[in-house]
Amino acid sequence: PSAKKPRKQGSTVPDPTPGAGDGIDETDHGMPRRASEPAQRKLPMSKPKLRNLEEDKKKYPDQKVSVGIIVSKNKVERKGVLTLFKCFPGEDEIRHYSTDMVELYMGVIDDCCIAVLGQCGQGAAGSIAGPGSRKVAQDILRHWPKCRLLATVGIAFGTPKHINSNGKVNRKLNLGDVLVGHSILSYAHGKECNDGKFEMRGSGPQQLMSRQLLNIVKEVIRNYNGESDAASAMPTPKAYLGLLLSGPKLIDNEVVHAKLAEASQGHGWPEGCIGGEMEGCGLVEAREETANKSHDQLPIFIVKGINDWGDGKKGDTEQADQEQASVDAAKVFELIMVALANRNVHVYRFDKLAIASVEA
Repeated sequence: PSAKKPRKQGSTVPDPTPGAGDGIDETDHGMPRRASEPAQRKLPMSKPKLRNLEEDKKKYPDQKVSVGIIVSKNKVERKGVLTLFKCFPGEDEIRHYSTDMVELYMGVIDDCCIAVLGQCGQGAAGSIAGPGSRKVAQDILRHWPKCRLLATVGIAFGTPKHINSNGKVNRKLNLGDVLVGHSILSYAHGKECNDGKFEMRGSGPQQLMSRQLLNIVKEVIRNYNGESDAASAMPTPKAYLGLLLSGPKLIDNEVVHAKLAEASQGHGWPEGCIGGEMEGCGLVEAREETANKSHDQLPIFIVKGINDWGDGKKGDTEQADQEQASVDAAKVFELIMVALANRNVHVYRFDKLAIASVEA
């Protein structure tokens, strides 16, 4: 999104009210669909040639990886993240490797830090489409044990609104908005109760980052959510920080989504979840299971654009919604990485100049 103005501390941005001639498309929920500008960088359409990972690690020992990014089997997520990747100086392609488990891509984000991208199968456990996010994250940490961050960036379902006990709408989300998780709540284990409700089981919400990182993310979101230029006829996507659901099953049923959203309110978060996805819980498992104890508190970023409401109602714009949500999420993630690099927090600063952008 462009034409943003800085937003003052503590200020709020009112929800747009759809009306005649405002140019906002309505979804099945009556929720406005955020209008995003076309992506400024073209989505990569072909893969770069394969390189030898072990040879490159020996050849470039000082090129330290800051973040390992895991995306789902959905090619839209991979392409969305790769729009952020730039080549190393003197190279005309981002680096492409193949391990015994997964294909990996390496590049530089905004001239400030090195990132590695791995694509997983479905969810934490994986499927016939490939290994799960847990194993892909472990593979990245095995090859780059000094990696400072893990992340999953792509698309998610949103919980469109929350109404408190007084009947007031506390939160209203829109297609295209970006969700950033400060914690995740796994729905892998639970109980279907006789009253029709779903009861969460397990250890409760898992914190993803330290208070220091949380404050940096909050600042990035405030700036990203700055009020749009008065001349703009369409509202731009917003970013929201909150609790995310994460689990092994694809949620695409309105009743199931409603049950999970209601159950999430019983874990110290009165407003419940802001949405859900499938890869984040695998990253938490990888952090807990890795043999490298320095990864025990490894920060995890979950940044996902809303492409549907988890209710089975996709519509004719499903592909376009996924592509735009993926690009919007990647943009917010890029802003977070730049903010961390500028503060020298959890990032190996990459200061080389003249890094050429290419189409992956």
